[in-house]
Amino acid sequence: MWRNWGTRYTKHHICTEIELDKKNIAKPWNFKYVIRRDLADIIRLADPVYIITNVLPVVSNTFWRDVLQGWSNFLAKHYEKVECSSEILCQSVWWNDNIKIGGKPVYYLELFERGIIFINDFMYDDRLYNFDEFQEKYDMTIDFLKYQGLRLSINKFIKKHNPKRLQCPFLPYNCLKLGKEQGSKYFYQSLFNTSLSKSSGQGKWEKEFDKEYTESEQEGIYLMSKRCTQSVNLKWFQFKLVHNILFTNTNLHKTGYVDSPMCTLCEAEPETVIHLLSECEHSKRIWSHLSAWLNTVAAGRICFTNEKIILGFEGKHNNPLNVISIIPKQNIYNCSKKEIKPCFKHVKKEILNYYEATKINYFQNCQFSNFFSFWSSFHTLFADMTNLP
Repeated sequence: MWRNWGTRYTKHHICTEIELDKKNIAKPWNFKYVIRRDLADIIRLADPVYIITNVLPVVSNTFWRDVLQGWSNFLAKHYEKVECSSEILCQSVWWNDNIKIGGKPVYYLELFERGIIFINDFMYDDRLYNFDEFQEKYDMTIDFLKYQGLRLSINKFIKKHNPKRLQCPFLPYNCLKLGKEQGSKYFYQSLFNTSLSKSSGQGKWEKEFDKEYTESEQEGIYLMSKRCTQSVNLKWFQFKLVHNILFTNTNLHKTGYVDSPMCTLCEAEPETVIHLLSECEHSKRIWSHLSAWLNTVAAGRICFTNEKIILGFEGKHNNPLNVISIIPKQNIYNCSKKEIKPCFKHVKKEILNYYEATKINYFQNCQFSNFFSFWSSFHTLFADMTNLP
């Protein structure tokens, strides 16, 4: 079922009907404009400058103001980046921020009323009409300076993008996208920058480790816990760690929540994340024992640096190593909150328990090959459940 919503702006003679799917009514951006009057309505809603300067000031409804503002932003972003020659032809000349005279967009009513609207209307065989050709084509008289100014501005815009050949026929850009694109994904991607921006956590770790991470490395860091474990507790702990939202005495002291910023375990240094999880003497002891234990099957290839402890190891083949390293971090952190010293015997027991729990889960779902493939060479590590270093 569809429901028609009519809105009329009589001052500017704009009549639009907006169709919204009732099932998606909660998603304001799931909309399509259906223009039911004439071409003028289509053109006016294809001009971001016109919408901002002439339509928005007379719209009182907050929802439709947001819709029209978003639509004008989308068009403006598109007009800034022309990807092919057909997108030049389909642009309206009027109220177009790319075509200016005296630093301002133009609108000539006498040309608009004759149906002269798009750049394509000024073109003849890959070139612009000269003054005489234009008057003969549209059987009209126009001021020479006015036309030449408009012609030079259009020509400047075309040359800026330097197309090899202008093609026709065409559809207006807003009609083309509204009719072709399914859903709202394309519009969201155009309105928002999809590239990953640096979070406060990434900035901190780049500064701490004196290293700049690429987008692929950044993605690997953020998705590491999701790829290596199904445990919500472990995922959530690693998420807080890499996003630098794990509470330690240093930031708790700044907010007045604790009396001292010093490390709960050693009481010798301020308790930062790196100090607590890797540099504290009690933490170092845990990592030393863990490294010795793991290297019984890894032949000395595993080395826990501050960066590896905090952010994990790269690569899918390191998934079991990453989940093994998250468990000690969580144990050390929990011990500091309980004001008890961490013990490798307890850490190892937690790792062994996690291994057994995943084994039961995989076997219950008949995923034997997945279980053995995931843990690969680490299976022999858990052979002797009682042998503690």
